[in-house]
Amino acid sequence: MLTSAYGTLIPDLVQHLSPRPLHLVDVADIQLKKAFEKVGNKERMLLLRMNAEQLAIQSNSISTLLIFFLLHELPEDARRRALSEAMRVVPVGGRVLCAEYNNKPTRSFLTRFNLSRKVLTKLEPFLESFWQNDLIALLNDAAAAHGKLVQLRSKTEVFSDFYQVCEFEVIEN
Repeated sequence: MLTSAYGTLIPDLVQHLSPRPLHLVDVADIQLKKAFEKVGNKERMLLLRMNAEQLAIQSNSISTLLIFFLLHELPEDARRRALSEAMRVVPVGGRVLCAEYNNKPTRSFLTRFNLSRKVLTKLEPFLESFWQNDLIALLNDAAAAHGKLVQLRSKTEVFSDFYQVCEFEVIEN
């Protein structure tokens, strides 16, 4: 999992993955510490403090990778490097799950009105550039460098299309 998460997502994932450990990657020590404190069985969790743009993880070794609200936090160049690393570590036949802002949502009250949209993009300075990108195209650009492609398996929109949860399958190029 790239980036930590608030709430019960991490303890729920650890429980679901049992007996395999959850590998949690985050650049911030505090996020890793908070996640670790939430999990009852610490042996089921491996904390990895590293930057998503340069993962010290063996190529093709992660069967399922969850990218959790990371991409909109990164400038465009960093976003592309992080996605390239994601595609490097996930093998053909693997999956990439991505929870993120939807592509320029229009039904949500936070994006429907100019004032709320301006406040949101002020608080999230790289969100506007994220909205300018097509997530599938970004992933396929990153995958192509590793001889792979991604195929969208499912997409769920939540909170009046404000967020999206996408499942991609990694396939041969």
